[in-house]
Amino acid sequence: MYSVFPTTFPTNNTHRVVLFTPDRKAPDYKRIPELGADALAALRAALRRVPELSPEVARDLSEEIVALQVQLDQRTCINDTALAALGKCGERLTHLDRDDAADSFAGHLSEALTHATRAADLIAAHREFTQLRWHYT
Repeated sequence: MYSVFPTTFPTNNTHRVVLFTPDRKAPDYKRIPELGADALAALRAALRRVPELSPEVARDLSEEIVALQVQLDQRTCINDTALAALGKCGERLTHLDRDDAADSFAGHLSEALTHATRAADLIAAHREFTQLRWHYT
């Protein structure tokens, strides 16, 4: 005699609900150390391009390159001295005749300046916010 209702149920037919969410990037204020590290990496990449620069460009930027190398050796890129060195080198580079190597150097330098400036701005904003919060409590 056969039963209308099965006594066992197959276990290979399961129903699963999967929710896919896009990867969310952490807010910038939580990424300050990462931004600083990215700035140092971009500065390191720029300084690796120095031997490829034309002699004229390398000679004209020699003081700035030494200042950037000092900042890299100290692993600083967010303080005022480092930001000034990055900005000064970028400014001087705009007035020189550039080739492909100089363009690559300028690109990495610009990336380093962007990351370092963003990290410095976030630190300054956090400092100001903390002072305001302390003042009004």
